[in-house]
Amino acid sequence: MSGFEAGWLSLREPADRRARNETLLLAASGFVSGRDGAIVDLGCGTGSTFRALDPVCAGGQSWVFVDDDPRLLERARELQPADARKRIALRRADLSMLDDGLFEGASLVTASALFDLVSERFIEAFARAMRDRGLALYSALSVDGRIAWDSPHALDGAVVAAFTADQRRDKGFGEGLGADAAIGLERAFEAEGYAVRSARSDWVLGRGDVALQDAFHEGFAGPAQDRLGEDEIAAWLRHRAEAARAGSTVRIGHRDMLALPAR
Repeated sequence: MSGFEAGWLSLREPADRRARNETLLLAASGFVSGRDGAIVDLGCGTGSTFRALDPVCAGGQSWVFVDDDPRLLERARELQPADARKRIALRRADLSMLDDGLFEGASLVTASALFDLVSERFIEAFARAMRDRGLALYSALSVDGRIAWDSPHALDGAVVAAFTADQRRDKGFGEGLGADAAIGLERAFEAEGYAVRSARSDWVLGRGDVALQDAFHEGFAGPAQDRLGEDEIAAWLRHRAEAARAGSTVRIGHRDMLALPAR
């Protein structure tokens, strides 16, 4: 899996941080406090999970950033304060391969906006691998299929349907779960005996998020181009851009999860 641009990840990070469920974030920090072992961040991108979680931890935890894009790994290190870089190791890896190298030295595994890209088979194998090693998981910002605009448009349903179908494409992990990933992740870890807590972590994008709304809508509309045609998509995007500048909001549903192994 690759292809996420640093610019997009940076643009979305403030919305991600607002959306993260604070109760689960603090519970994850409480779990690692006083424990040996590193926090291993799968699909680290530019390090947004570190910037959200590390400040509320007791301090001094070591981290391993894992991604298959060497440019993102280097950018993730560069964006951290100099003193924090000493605690961060970089590991380039194909995340579709659940080998021991992904989990070496871990006590907690984290991932943000990752599991909606993977397949049901991958999630089930991942949950088993985590159980076998007695590791906890803090997962954030998995899309759950809910989306609502307060300025509706006649093409909303068609655009949503095209995007939903596109989420099912194989992105290197088998057929993507898309909006079913959040509940699938919970069920897989519960089946392995984990204590699972989950909560909504919705994006709510308004007047202060015009650039993010524009970028989100451009990407969201992409899969509908072939179905609806360029003129229809251009009209939908104009409506969305005008609505954003008029203060319209869009809510995009996400879920966070903390899964703790049986004692």
